[in-house]
Amino acid sequence: MVELNKQRMLHPSLTRRRWVWKSDKIRDMEVPENVDMFINKSFNQLSSEVLSALSVLSCFGSSADVHLVQRLETEIRQSLVEQLDTAVAANVLGKRNGKFYFLHDKLQEAAYSMTKPEERCLHHKRYGLA
Repeated sequence: MVELNKQRMLHPSLTRRRWVWKSDKIRDMEVPENVDMFINKSFNQLSSEVLSALSVLSCFGSSADVHLVQRLETEIRQSLVEQLDTAVAANVLGKRNGKFYFLHDKLQEAAYSMTKPEERCLHHKRYGLA
């Protein structure tokens, strides 16, 4: 629905006091067959810097406090907040009450899987020490 609203195919009408949509355009849309395809499509539209920031965030689970991300950004000398804000704009993450959070557990899992299994322990240690 977010994507439909973003493309102005579905939106609330204040004058009509209801939702309005463009049925013909919605019918013609390419819709991913499953969640994995949706995630791949979403991630393919992001830069490598944003994907790297998502991978870092994923090490903290489904969400992390913005202040923690800012501190980590300073310690590991990697742009995180700006990149994660880009992910928020792309509807991969949410940001509310001072936290970044993955909009779906499959998105967090996909971001976490971008890190090689043999490197995960090193990343967890590095982030934990920061």
